[in-house]
Amino acid sequence: AAKYLESKGVKAGERVIVEADHILNYVYLWYGIQLLGATFVPVEKNTPSNRIREICQELDPLEDVHNTIVASIREDAPFSLREGGIIADGYSKDVDYLRSVMTDGKMWLERLAEEEREKTGIKTLKVNYNKVFGYYIEVTKSLISQVPDRYIRKQTLSNCERYITQELKELEGTILGAEDKICALEYEIFQQIRGYVSEQSARIQKTAALLAE
Repeated sequence: AAKYLESKGVKAGERVIVEADHILNYVYLWYGIQLLGATFVPVEKNTPSNRIREICQELDPLEDVHNTIVASIREDAPFSLREGGIIADGYSKDVDYLRSVMTDGKMWLERLAEEEREKTGIKTLKVNYNKVFGYYIEVTKSLISQVPDRYIRKQTLSNCERYITQELKELEGTILGAEDKICALEYEIFQQIRGYVSEQSARIQKTAALLAE
């Protein structure tokens, strides 16, 4: 947990106020449960105290809780629950997809442009973007006779025409909406994880009480 705090710029000894559903609570729980097996298995074998041995035998290792948190929460998750970057890679196919859109969107557009050049034979065809018109396929005026019927005219300029296709329209919506979608989706999944951990609160509290002895 100290490493996590350090990665967020929190200095040793600095006070941190944590809300009830703060991500930091799950990081603490992650590392705390991790210590159970590493600490109490050797203690049980070597302690002369009967009570400590009893406590070790009664302890719930909470492995399912630990495994859920490890599988679902990124170790470098941000403090804010609304920023995204909370859910671990591989836990949600939808999150993984949106994350790949955000990182690979440019590559997808380049691939689409190359595919359209091959399909149409227009070697100078480009896929570009601006804030007003979004993504578009640009074809010079001298080559518009080669433009297929599936191209929908979006803008006419003096030396070129700009078009959209259904595929590019869908890709545009995916890329531009990915960041908002992923933040909302990650928060929703986090709430599900939070609900699961809350359901295990009696077990967690019992383990904490035994440790407090």
